[in-house]
This record gives sequence, structure tokens and C-alpha cells, in this order.
Amino acid sequence: MFYAVSVFSNVKKIIKLLRQPKVMENTPPAEEKREFFFDDDVFTFVKRGTISEVKREFTYQNLYAATETNRYFFIHLYKHTVCIIGKNDFSEGTALQLRELLVQKMSDKFLIDTEGSI
Repeated sequence: MFYAVSVFSNVKKIIKLLRQPKVMENTPPAEEKREFFFDDDVFTFVKRGTISEVKREFTYQNLYAATETNRYFFIHLYKHTVCIIGKNDFSEGTALQLRELLVQKMSDKFLIDTEGSI
């Protein structure tokens, strides 16, 4: 499952909700599908709805920041917009491969925080 959050101040609240299995079980499926693609040069975010499709590409240097935790990657598109990607949600590639790519492409804007419980 993929998540996109557009208000940075609510990220901690959403993380708290993600820790509660009943919340996830009772969340209705979204009518939009969000997909994230990582290649050597760009990160692509695609949101497909029943009526329209939005596609945004970002070079890694233009991303605001990225963080890895035990279970998620947080890709900050802008200061107040973050995509939350579960490590078990990859359809191609692995979390380790994404970590290596982000370390290489984002260096000082990428933080690995695997000490926490998130």
C-alpha cells in the first residue's frame, strides 16, 4: 500500500495511526492509485484516478529530503509534502536497492533512522 501526505505537520499523527492495525483494516480503499518509480536520474510520482492522471518527475537533487525508518521510506517532495512508502510494498526491486540509490543520489539530504519503532 502506498501513501501520500500533503501536510508535513500531520506526518507524526499519520505515523501513529499506521501503528494501529485496526485503523488500517478499517480504512476504505482509495479510488486513486499512487505509484512511485525510482530510476537512476529521476523519481516519478503517478496518481491515477477514475477521471484523471497526474505525473510528476523530480530529480533527486530537487527533492527536499528523504528518510528511511524500520518500515518506511519518507520521500519529501517539498517542505510540506511527503510520500510514505512501505518497505514491503515494492513490486520491483528491494528496499535495500532504494536505500543505496538514495544514499548515492541524495547524500546529505537522506537520513537513515532505523533506531525508532516506525
